Amino acid sequence: MPAPRADSPRRVRRIAAAVAATAAWLCAAPAAGAAGGEPLSGERIRELIVGNTLIGPYYGRPYDFSYAPGGEIYASTGTGTDSGRWRIRDGNVYCHEWTTLFDGTERCYHWYEEAGGRYRLENVDAYRRYDLHVWRIRPGMQ
Repeated sequence: MPAPRADSPRRVRRIAAAVAATAAWLCAAPAAGAAGGEPLSGERIRELIVGNTLIGPYYGRPYDFSYAPGGEIYASTGTGTDSGRWRIRDGNVYCHEWTTLFDGTERCYHWYEEAGGRYRLENVDAYRRYDLHVWRIRPGMQ
């Protein structure tokens, strides 16, 4: 069957349907931060992380981030290990700075709770490079 001409009614209907579907998808997509409601409080973030290990994806590989009460953080990723510091600023903004991960630059996030005990960390610093995801929180430091 020959391809429809560029100006054929069939082609115009297909394009219109594709545009409509894309517009509907864009309108239904939540705005940044909207899917998880309000960001978690700094107190809640501390409850979740201190003395525990977060597990999630880092550049397509699993990571383990372990949090000490004094602000130290330790990482194991698919590419090696690292250490750094974490803190809560401005009441509910979680920040971490690693020796090598994330280019050794402090990155800051709002935490949002998602379904199934997962969390999304929305990047709120000037870099706004990407969000982090926490698949689960394992008790204890690994």
